[in-house]
Amino acid sequence: MVGCEAVGCAVHGGEEDFLIEEGNLTVTAPHFGPVKTTWHLAKEDGRARDSVVDNRAMEVKLAGEKGEVEVAGESVAVAEAKVAVVEKKIAVVEEKMAVVVEKVVVAEKRVVSAMKEKEVAENSGAVAEERLASAMREKKEARLKVAAVERKVELAVRNRMEAVVVAVEMTVMIGELRQEMERTRKEFTGNKRIAKELDDLPRVGETGENSGVVGRKGILVALGKVVVVEGTKKKRRSMGK
Repeated sequence: MVGCEAVGCAVHGGEEDFLIEEGNLTVTAPHFGPVKTTWHLAKEDGRARDSVVDNRAMEVKLAGEKGEVEVAGESVAVAEAKVAVVEKKIAVVEEKMAVVVEKVVVAEKRVVSAMKEKEVAENSGAVAEERLASAMREKKEARLKVAAVERKVELAVRNRMEAVVVAVEMTVMIGELRQEMERTRKEFTGNKRIAKELDDLPRVGETGENSGVVGRKGILVALGKVVVVEGTKKKRRSMGK
């Protein structure tokens, strides 16, 4: 039980007791019926102010969302412009790509042509290698022939040197034999001599006088023949003849 604090209660002056119903915003006064207390009024006032604040916050929120929507609209426009620019770039890139594809096709054709040329070159290289191998074999055979000829030349030179040595030895031997033969002839022939040159060939004189040679008239003595010379002196001719 609490005192009656209802406004305008002149009978009791706030001293009459009354019941407060739990969970209700009103109380039952014996004179005025249901009345609101100051606590209830304060509570309702606070709720009203909270509601005003909430409404204000809602308005601000709505304004913000509206601004966001406007900003979003502007962003969409910018994005669409960017998309248009990108589409133009894509178109340019596609054109360049078409050119690149054409170049790739040309390059592939060149590669095919180069492969064919390579195949031809390899075949030519194989033929050249065969020719080179044949030439090397011929060169080897030629070297063998040259070596054989060189051996023959070397053998011939050696034989020539040996022949020269033998010839020199024989020449010396012949010279020695001739000297020995000359000495022997001088020992056994006395005044005999050997005619070695044409000037040494004695002739028999026309009259047979003072010829100094034993033999018949007009007979030549061959080279190497022994000529017998008389030991008599030549006769002197008289001054009158």
